[in-house]
Amino acid sequence: MKIRGNEKFYYKLLGPGPRLAGRGVGVLLNFCAPSARLRSPGTTRKRVGFTVVEMLVALAITMVIGLATLTLQKDIFSVNTVLSDSLTAQTQLRNVLRTATTRLRMAATANDGAYPISEADAVHVIFFSDIDHDGLRERVRYYMDGTTLKCGVVKPSGDPLTYNLATEVVSSVVNNVANGTAVFSYYDNTYDGTGAALTAPIDIPIVRMVRVTLSVDRWTARVPDPISFNSAVTLRNLKVNP
Repeated sequence: MKIRGNEKFYYKLLGPGPRLAGRGVGVLLNFCAPSARLRSPGTTRKRVGFTVVEMLVALAITMVIGLATLTLQKDIFSVNTVLSDSLTAQTQLRNVLRTATTRLRMAATANDGAYPISEADAVHVIFFSDIDHDGLRERVRYYMDGTTLKCGVVKPSGDPLTYNLATEVVSSVVNNVANGTAVFSYYDNTYDGTGAALTAPIDIPIVRMVRVTLSVDRWTARVPDPISFNSAVTLRNLKVNP
């Protein structure tokens, strides 16, 4: 009987004897040999790890998840930006309308004797009002310049007081105005809340109420829709003509 390497160890350990004779030796040695316990004759060792195909599939899944995450983050950032701009625009419009209507309400005869309202149409209005409460009535001009509503102010000066238009101080009030051709509308003393506005050309002496309407649309190619506010003010210093 031929004894292999690992089997020699067990043969020496157990020693010769009747129990190791014949086929019994082979059975005992096969049972004890480590190689016999690890795999059976005719079997192959299993490979541990991933195949190339499995690695490619895992990589593709990871890339898809990463791309979806980045897209979601981009959408969230875009929505937050639009909402923030929308809230800013609303606050700006409210402040502009509050300031403009307050100034119009206080419209009065100019320091040089001119009528309280100098000019009026759908895109601009010029009037006199003491906007800084110093006892002098400034010449106030609201007007559209492209898609921007601007305001120009001229303080009276000299003796007698006059309005030097070269000293007008202009500032931008609202940007991205979408209704730039219909910002101001005017009403006479018959307006009861349901009548139509005065048509152009405006008969300035009969104007008793002015409505300011502003619609702002910064994102013209996406939601949300334009933000619109309007406010009407009665010119309290003008008497109703008989």
